[in-house]
Amino acid sequence: MIPAYPKIFSIGSPYIPNLFTGKVEVTEKIDGSQFNFGLDSQKNVGLRSKGKDIYIDDPEKMFQKAIDYVVSIDEKIKNKFSPETFFYTEFLSKPKHNVLQYKRVPKNHLILFAAYFPIKGFVNYQKLKELSEILDIEVVPLLFEGVIKNVEESKRLLNLESGLGGETVEGIVVKNYGQTVFVADQVFPSLGKFVREQFKERHKTEWKEIEGKGKWQSFLESFP
Repeated sequence: MIPAYPKIFSIGSPYIPNLFTGKVEVTEKIDGSQFNFGLDSQKNVGLRSKGKDIYIDDPEKMFQKAIDYVVSIDEKIKNKFSPETFFYTEFLSKPKHNVLQYKRVPKNHLILFAAYFPIKGFVNYQKLKELSEILDIEVVPLLFEGVIKNVEESKRLLNLESGLGGETVEGIVVKNYGQTVFVADQVFPSLGKFVREQFKERHKTEWKEIEGKGKWQSFLESFP
């Protein structure tokens, strides 16, 4: 029911040659699990992880806190928004949800990074801030807005502290609403990302530890 969020290509990919042409928004990439929700054409609230639909009557345990929160604001979503409006967030069940050990979780465990409206399409950061207040969740930190002259300028943002505290940012996401790309015959804004090399190494190391520990034990420890 909820469409998947568009692919974010690595900066430098030939699919996004005009990423830095004109004004861009640069936001923090959060180390969580993608959790999306919104309204279908009949104004029923639906849920989705990055790769598949989530069903309220048969939920994925990992997302239980996010599911419970969205269910609690079900009427607000229906009253405030039109059909086929979708919200894209990162969910953190605890400060160390994946690799990074943040100081805190976002408000109600969700942090908004994108929203889609009928006709308007994906909306800019100022609108995201307004939506986060209505939904009573957080919005990803805006690290830069304007014109970036070269790739090296954007890389400097990788040294900033996370908005959730306790860690340097996992990476950055660059959004250019003035440039578009075609993916599977659909038109989307031009989106690019950088992930810190140190984060990639930590991720690789922790995944090896998880494999060595055993999948079942790791599965049990993934819950707060």
